[in-house]
Parts: sequence; C-alpha cells; structure tokens
Amino acid sequence: MAARAPTRPSNAYLDALAQRRRARGLAATSVAWGAWGGGLGTIDEMMGAQWRRTGLMTMDPRLAALAMAHTVGSGTAHGVVADIDWERFAPGYTMARFRPLLRGLPDVIDLLAEDAPEDGAGQSELVARLAGLSPEDQERLLTELVQAEAAAVLGHASADATGDRPFSEIGFDSLTAVELRNRLNAATGLRLPATMVFDHPRPSVLARRIRTELGQTDTSSVDSVLAELERLEASLVALPKEKIERARITSRLQRMTTKVAEIEAVGVNGDTVTERLDTASADDVFAFIDQEFGMD
Repeated sequence: MAARAPTRPSNAYLDALAQRRRARGLAATSVAWGAWGGGLGTIDEMMGAQWRRTGLMTMDPRLAALAMAHTVGSGTAHGVVADIDWERFAPGYTMARFRPLLRGLPDVIDLLAEDAPEDGAGQSELVARLAGLSPEDQERLLTELVQAEAAAVLGHASADATGDRPFSEIGFDSLTAVELRNRLNAATGLRLPATMVFDHPRPSVLARRIRTELGQTDTSSVDSVLAELERLEASLVALPKEKIERARITSRLQRMTTKVAEIEAVGVNGDTVTERLDTASADDVFAFIDQEFGMD
C-alpha cells in the first residue's frame, strides 16, 4: 500500500506505480487521505481550523484507519479517505473551473446546480424598491446592499469598514466569495456565479452587474452588452470541455465575432471598407493604413 497526502507532487508517481502493479497482477493500492485528528496528523490546530473552514474536516483516527483498511481490501488501485463537507468545499474548489474529480459525485453535481429561491420573493421585493428610482439611486442602493453583505461575511459590524475598496484588499478569498454569493443570491433572487467577486473587483462594480441582471438597464447600452458578456464568460468557464464541443459553442462565438467585425467595417456613411477603398485616392489609402494598423 502507498499511503499519501492528497496534495503532494509525488502523488501522480504513486498512483501510476499502483496502477502498473495492479496491471501485472501484483498487490498495490494508492490511498490519498485528508486531515487526521487526535494529534496523529501532519497539521497543527491552526491549520486544521483553516482546513475545516474550507470544508476539509479532521477525521477520527479510528474511523479513518477502518476506512483505509476497507479501501486497501477492496482490490482497487486508488482510493481517497477524507471527511469533506461538500456544501463548503465544492463551490470554492470548482470556482475557476469544473473539476473532473467531482464528475462522478451526484450529490456535488446537484449542489453546484442549485437553483435560486423558487418563490422569487427576494427579487420581487428588491425590484419593487428599485422601481421609480433614478439610475444613480438604483446603483447607490445596490452598492449599499453589496457592501452590507460583504461586511457581514467578513464579520464587520458596519459596511463602513469595507466601503468601496476592492474585495481583494479587504480579505476576500474563495470561501468568503462563495458566502457572499450565497447571501446576495438570497437577497436578490438571482443566480450569481461564485467568481463574481473576482470578475467584479469592488462593490460598486458588482452592484452594476446586479442591476443589469435585475433588468434595470437599457438592453441596448454598451454597459448592458458588456455585463451580458461577463455573465456568458462566467457560465462558459463552468462548463466541461466536452459540453462546449458538443453544443458547438465555439463556432457560434466565432460567427458572433465575425458579425461584430462586419459592423465595425462599415464607415460613417454606411460604406464598407471595400467600397471606401474602391473610390479612394493613393493618399487616402495610405491614410487608411496608418489609421488601421498604426504604421508611421
């Protein structure tokens, strides 16, 4: 048996060794384990508290030993023995991208696909409060909401402690970002992504995103389009590669890019670049090259 901690660089070698021995009919099991409690682990109390905060719980040594014995006796080449609070761990672990390790865990898949509040009470109440307010007052109200929830997540008594400072400067990490997302989802009835804190660096910027999601902006504005692109990007990052390929998302995005390029190619009088060049003098052509390609 090759017993290993789940984060060391030698893991791949041990896993490959166990797989090779099993293929040759020899005994081998590579077991990755989480944090052992009872003073038997390799982490101190402070590190253990940090791990528990992220959802990696310390294990009772007796139960951990029984689980390891069961894994070794199961005849598999690989196994994981860990006590994980998926509700805490999964959102932060999958924030940047979907993790193949979790692909076969239905409970985790369901957790990550959790819907917004079904009754929509939070959104209805907030939209009612925004109705009749000017765009500036709407943004101010939503900014104050984000600041208040951010302060609560960080344990501050007042939003004044955070202000409109960047989330990265006031102590947000992957776990607190998920907590803030959950609080804002409950308050707004939206389904904001866990990456929102990192995609929107400060409360006022995130407030504008929420305002757009609530349908309080002009859908033809540049800010609205950019907000939609940010939301689309966040959704794409969460999709497995095979789903992107199967849905032909890449080709659809390329067609959209081509369409935007065609719009940009139309001149101020409605002429395309080709039409403008057909009627241009030599000086006009050189001026066009200088403008488009920055040539001196």
